[in-house]
Amino acid sequence: MADIDLLTHELPIVEQLVREAGALVFPSAQARELPVEALRERVAKALAALKAEGGGSSMTIERVWLLDEPPSVDAGEITDKGYINQRAVLARRAAQVEALYADAHGVVRAAAIGAGARS
Repeated sequence: MADIDLLTHELPIVEQLVREAGALVFPSAQARELPVEALRERVAKALAALKAEGGGSSMTIERVWLLDEPPSVDAGEITDKGYINQRAVLARRAAQVEALYADAHGVVRAAAIGAGARS
């Protein structure tokens, strides 16, 4: 919350900010074996369960984009130590990030659980 405090201090015209967290997800090998709709439904249920636990919007992921391909070593998405290079992933997958926050076709949301996950 320090970033919000700093922003409201620097820009006193800002009363409140609304942020909604999203995530790009690399499904596991086991998850990739599921039918796409079943995977989307499971992710939607998991998001709903996390949301139900509380903790506020800063602690909850509201939307997910399931990536079709695993992280690429050749594209620098995995570090030498085997960690995800977030900067490289975000740069290489900028179109998916844009789609995630544009609520494009393919975004999975917790709110979609009642009617089935968006596809």
